[in-house]
Amino acid sequence: MKHKRKVDQGIDDVVDPAAPRLHLATGLEASAQSPARQMQSDLDRAFSEEAKWPPRVTLSFIVATCGAFWAIVFLALKVLLG
Repeated sequence: MKHKRKVDQGIDDVVDPAAPRLHLATGLEASAQSPARQMQSDLDRAFSEEAKWPPRVTLSFIVATCGAFWAIVFLALKVLLG
């Protein structure tokens, strides 16, 4: 008695016939609006708005963070080296 290996079985023997079949999207289906495309569009619109920080605020932020970093480095070296 010969048994078929799983590898030798055809696709019709493995797949449930009642399962939906995959197919390529046609031009009409590809242009349909989906929730994912709507979200991408909303994000694109939100990020393209001109809601940027003014240059003065950006410069202040950079000076404050870099100044705090170098102050901590200086104090740590002062404590470590005496």
